[in-house]
Amino acid sequence: MPASGYTLWELLVSLAVAAIALAIGLPSFERLRLDLERTAEVNAFVGAVQLARSEAAKRARPIVLCKTANFERCGGDEIGYERGWMVFVNEDDARPPHRTPSEPLLLAHTPAPHSVITANRQLFEFRPFRTRSTTGTVTLASGASSPS
Repeated sequence: MPASGYTLWELLVSLAVAAIALAIGLPSFERLRLDLERTAEVNAFVGAVQLARSEAAKRARPIVLCKTANFERCGGDEIGYERGWMVFVNEDDARPPHRTPSEPLLLAHTPAPHSVITANRQLFEFRPFRTRSTTGTVTLASGASSPS
């Protein structure tokens, strides 16, 4: 009975084809991963906005979405939203809003690494119906080629 198997030449050719296919496909997988990461961060921020809006209406109290490094106080110009953000009930109507230990923390989020999130506001305050809320613009970039 003759021996069955592959020759060294067949093995080398198939490994070369596999290496070429992997080299072509790998950048696409990285791009897909970055797209999924960016989509997740955008959805997380939009979800935080929707939570703040609905809680303001439900509780009839101001709700604050702000950037934070420690989920205890809102950050200023020294940090960006890429460090994290939180949503809390501003029960004492403090100006500028800051979270006290007695105020409920509704959401705390730390974005994925390499996310760069900028906004034209340090915080967003959502108020009950018939009162003005904060408006603003938020921009998100991700990946190793993101701006610093």
